Amino acid sequence: MGPAMTGSSDAVVLIAELTSTVVGTTAVARLLADYRDRVRQEPGNVAFTPGADRDDPTSFWVYEEYADAAAFQAHLESAHNEEFNRAVGPHLHGGTSRLRMLTPLPREDADG
Repeated sequence: MGPAMTGSSDAVVLIAELTSTVVGTTAVARLLADYRDRVRQEPGNVAFTPGADRDDPTSFWVYEEYADAAAFQAHLESAHNEEFNRAVGPHLHGGTSRLRMLTPLPREDADG
């Protein structure tokens, strides 16, 4: 069972995909772990869960959820976001991550 989605129409939910160079995998893993700790302290951050693909050591995924668009915008504008992107970029194919914006599925109520 994965992270719970809020089901709120205001929530911003996404998956970030990062593909490292072969020599960059250790650096990307370390940077993501450090970044996770900082993002989880942001007001409005509900989830920030990075993981490495079991079958492809150069492939990393991050599940992110923010309470609303303002919380996500504040995340994008944070100094630690800029620092992370500057530090991780040289270790990634294409120099950046790919964001996949998701629409949370509504929760069924208990009477379902």
